[in-house]
Amino acid sequence: MGLLIAKAVAPSSEAAALTWLQQSSGTGELFGADFTKVSLNSIYRAGDLIKKHKSFLEQYLYRTQMCHFGCEETITLYDLTNTFFEGTGKYNELAAYGRSKGVCLKLDVLFNS
Repeated sequence: MGLLIAKAVAPSSEAAALTWLQQSSGTGELFGADFTKVSLNSIYRAGDLIKKHKSFLEQYLYRTQMCHFGCEETITLYDLTNTFFEGTGKYNELAAYGRSKGVCLKLDVLFNS
C-alpha cells in the first residue's frame, strides 16, 4: 500500500519512493507500518506485483471514480506540435536557442459601428 501511495503522491523511482516513505511521509503512522524496516528488494517485489496486475487496477480505479464522482467520460486532445517555452534558459543547461517550426498567423477583426 505504501508504494502505491508514494507513486501517487510523489512519483519517482522505487528507491526514491522508499526514501520518501521513510523520511517525508506520514503513511507509516496512518497504516501502522514501520517503513524503516522495509528493504528496497521488497519494494521492487511490490512494484513487480503492481505491474503484473496493472490492467485490473486501472480498470478498478476507473470504475470506482466514475461511480463515486459521477464523472462523464471526456477525451481531450492537445496539439503540442509547436509548443515552446520562453525565457533565457539561464539555469537550464539543456535549453538552446532554436527557430519556430510553426507559421504564425495574425488574425485581426474589424468592427464597423
